[in-house]
Amino acid sequence: KKGRDTPTPASTVIVTMHAALSSKLSTVALRIAPARVDERAPRRAVIECAHKKGTGSTKNGRDSNPQYLGVKKYGEEKVQVGSIIVRQRGNKFHAGDGVGTGKDFTLYALRDGEVKFKVGANKKKFVTIVDAVDRSGRADGEPTRKDKRKAMYSPRAVVREALENGTAAPTRTVVATRRSAAADAPAKAEKTAKAPAKAKAATTTVKKTLTKSGSAAAPKGFYRQVSKVRYCNLSLLLMDEAMEANGVLTEADVKRFHDHMLDGQGVTPTELATLEFVLNGGGGKYSYVVDDAAKAFLEATIAAERATLESEGGAR
Repeated sequence: KKGRDTPTPASTVIVTMHAALSSKLSTVALRIAPARVDERAPRRAVIECAHKKGTGSTKNGRDSNPQYLGVKKYGEEKVQVGSIIVRQRGNKFHAGDGVGTGKDFTLYALRDGEVKFKVGANKKKFVTIVDAVDRSGRADGEPTRKDKRKAMYSPRAVVREALENGTAAPTRTVVATRRSAAADAPAKAEKTAKAPAKAKAATTTVKKTLTKSGSAAAPKGFYRQVSKVRYCNLSLLLMDEAMEANGVLTEADVKRFHDHMLDGQGVTPTELATLEFVLNGGGGKYSYVVDDAAKAFLEATIAAERATLESEGGAR
């Protein structure tokens, strides 16, 4: 009894209370801790990068030398022994007669002549050397169409010099394609004396017409356009002179008219239209009178030249 009534020391009470409080706190911590772990944000990995820029790379940065490939001599060009005709990679062009092949597929001439390209079997392109052909001038020695056209204009150097000096540029006449009026004066006088009165009257009428629209007032240049159709002006100038002289075109006149067109590759479609223009009596301010013999000659010539052009497929 005495022991039961003995009071408990204060330190013992404090220890007991501390133990009970610790037990309760640990229980509360166990209940709250899982919720705190779920609410915590996930960790993120941080990767550190370089702070200094490195050097880049490029696929360009070079400049190669040109190879200068291609055709060096074209068809109908004159070549000598050893002249390079084609530089190529692979046999795009094959060597024919008179042509050699180098180790880099270069084609060169083995003899003098002119180049000719042709297509062989399996559409292969061949290069050959043939005998050179002299294409300067006509076979009969008359000036070509290019020479006639060149003779109608003054050289640029002469015109420039005249402008610098303040003088008029000299004009050039077409000596090769038109005969002078002084050379034809005796023949004109003789024909005029023998012509009948009716022919003289017709000649006077035609001369009055051609005085305004004949060769004296004919347009300069290679072509003459009438009703939006082009004709050969150089050939028509010959007919204008014949009309001014005789008033009618004879067979000799139209033959000279046709021979004037036989330069280069022959009669072109434009020159054929010029023949028909004269045969039909001209047009616009240009009129031509053709006698029966000249008319028959023009009809036969036009038919033959048209057949030639059609057989060639209009290549000219």
